Amino acid sequence: MFLDFCWRDLMLIGLLRMRFFGWLIGSAVICGWIGWGDVTWAEEPLTRTGESVSELSSVDVDEKKAASKAHDPLGGARYRVLRVPLSDVGASDVPTDAKSIQEHPMLPALRYAYERYEVMRDRVHSYRGKLVMRERIQGKLKLREFMEFKIRHRQVEDGVRSVPFSVYLNYLAPKTIKGREVLYVEGQNEGKLVATRGGGKALNDVTLRLVPDGPRAMRRAHYPVTDFGMLNLARRLIEYGTDEMESEASWDAKVRFASGAKINKRPCVMIEVVHPQRREGLRYHVARIFVDQEHEVPVRYAAYTWPEEGADTPRLMEEYTYIDLELNVEFAAAEFDATNSNYRFREARPQDDPAGSEQEAAQSLANNLPEATSDEAESAP
Repeated sequence: MFLDFCWRDLMLIGLLRMRFFGWLIGSAVICGWIGWGDVTWAEEPLTRTGESVSELSSVDVDEKKAASKAHDPLGGARYRVLRVPLSDVGASDVPTDAKSIQEHPMLPALRYAYERYEVMRDRVHSYRGKLVMRERIQGKLKLREFMEFKIRHRQVEDGVRSVPFSVYLNYLAPKTIKGREVLYVEGQNEGKLVATRGGGKALNDVTLRLVPDGPRAMRRAHYPVTDFGMLNLARRLIEYGTDEMESEASWDAKVRFASGAKINKRPCVMIEVVHPQRREGLRYHVARIFVDQEHEVPVRYAAYTWPEEGADTPRLMEEYTYIDLELNVEFAAAEFDATNSNYRFREARPQDDPAGSEQEAAQSLANNLPEATSDEAESAP
């Protein structure tokens, strides 16, 4: 999601490690990295360990709520319209001259989303599970990616961060990136993510430190690892939805709630937002959000852009599905430590960029290699 080493980056690393074997050998290995593998996936029923949302005491919830609200990115006046009773909502809460904001078709969906966001913020401090994701990058739809993850929310006590936001990912498929690991811990590792390439071929143990939102980590991803997780998903959707609600272009939106949906055999509420016309300020044509009815957290989001000219089917932009969730897991510190012996991060890591003549030689070879091709699927689901 946040890291997709392109063939040129890997060529630079491969040349440095294999420079004594000659450029031809290095090039042959690089060519072997291009392409995607087929994947099958069996979803198991959700299991849960640790605390559930409903098992937290009211005292615990109140303490977490007070600490969370003080540092809530959605706590400003701009989002007041989502928090206060509708009787207190006025036209001035969202800058638009069209009509009262109480009549905006997207307001019920955004208020519902904000309530789920509060549940995550106040009642869930950590969780693990699996993510199935797919994104359209530069017009091409990638194959679905499957990963296990562990995530720990930032926790603040007395105005001081006591627990940093932390993410660990282990990619399961496709085969070209199987075994890739990504670790990010807020405030550690010089603010960088730590990652291995994976894929089961040469240099799969190469470990890099990358700026999370830098061009190399973001080359083939919509969002950085710092935005990973269901809480960040809910926040992002609320921010985007508020942007749209402030635009005149969104007043013809069609919104519906549907019960009876299921994700991984678990009952969900589905919220669908449709923007019939493509207009400036609108990010998507159709968006669907699925909220787990028991846990009250968003477990799936899919967004589609408008059909191509002459076609009727909306095109998938991105989809993220969280399954096999375990909420409020008490993680050991080692589970977010790059030196954990169960992980494949190497102790001696190459620098982000080779220096001096080695860099120049590697770049020269890269500039003379042919462009990589891709067999990524193009059809919308």
